[in-house]
Amino acid sequence: LAGEGSRLAIGLASNDLQPVHIDLQSSPVLMVTGDAMSGKSTLLVSWITLLGERHKDLEVYALDSSGMGVYELMNRSYVTDLSGVEDMFEFVEVFKEKLESRRSELLACRMSGGDPALLTAGWNQILFVFDKLGELTGNEMFALHELLERIIRQERGLKISIIAADNTADLASNWDSLGKIIREEQTGILLGRIKEQNLYSVSYPYGSQERNMLQGDGYLIMKNKYTGLRCAVLKK
Repeated sequence: LAGEGSRLAIGLASNDLQPVHIDLQSSPVLMVTGDAMSGKSTLLVSWITLLGERHKDLEVYALDSSGMGVYELMNRSYVTDLSGVEDMFEFVEVFKEKLESRRSELLACRMSGGDPALLTAGWNQILFVFDKLGELTGNEMFALHELLERIIRQERGLKISIIAADNTADLASNWDSLGKIIREEQTGILLGRIKEQNLYSVSYPYGSQERNMLQGDGYLIMKNKYTGLRCAVLKK
């Protein structure tokens, strides 16, 4: 499936089989949820692989889970394994400098009447990826937690995105401050039925029957709207 710029083609809509896209600029915080073995990690690997092929300057910071769902990403040149960062405080401080640099460039562009879209198009895409959010919020990487919360709350429009995967029920019950603000975005992929979850604040029309779900079937949910889709994955 073709995509362009910050738009990533993620599957085909179930009603008309037209490509469904997400825009990492307008929706920089995404959840990928479903039951165990529903294909969450497979989606993450597929998406990152496609982005890496399209953007040679892609910059990914990833944290794998104990299940090693995204292990195959860790040896790629554009991926930094967050579990291998020796000094997380130094990493965060250096990254904050990058945030300040992009913010200053964006402010200067707007003050001078420039084109912000043209400016951001020249920046490389930065992506934080978590195979199981509960393992991140349950660890002691507090400096990283604070950085991610800052990005979500304050640093929009800087071409930095966060994709957090987890079991639907675990994310719905994650009351860590980082888990809460990611959940409050109410944006992402649900692999499974809407009627069988309590994470997203959407409801299926009363009396309507949800289709039979195969592996890779689900919904793109954006706030209170949803699109049924068959997710696209790369064949190995």
